[in-house]
Amino acid sequence: SACPTHHIGPMEGHAKLTYRPQRKLEVFFTGGAARITRDGKVLACACGEEVKVVDVATGAVLHTLAGDSETITAIAVSPDCKTLVAASRSLAIRVYDLVTGELR
Repeated sequence: SACPTHHIGPMEGHAKLTYRPQRKLEVFFTGGAARITRDGKVLACACGEEVKVVDVATGAVLHTLAGDSETITAIAVSPDCKTLVAASRSLAIRVYDLVTGELR
């Protein structure tokens, strides 16, 4: 899909609206734990009580991994890019299948 982009040319006094495709990540990450897989294809980032798993190439959210009732404080990804471990302020550690998004 195309995202509107506003440009003001050097000789123009008004905004010109053009449409061209742009890749962008959905705005949900505001800071905190984040890890990218070793192969560079997937980004996992803490978003409050959940972990968003994002395809780096497209920006699409592949999985939203539910945590417990506390903020996610740490994330680790296995070297084979198949397992994600998330820890929260409750001191709980959850292990997920990074491919399916299922809790193990």
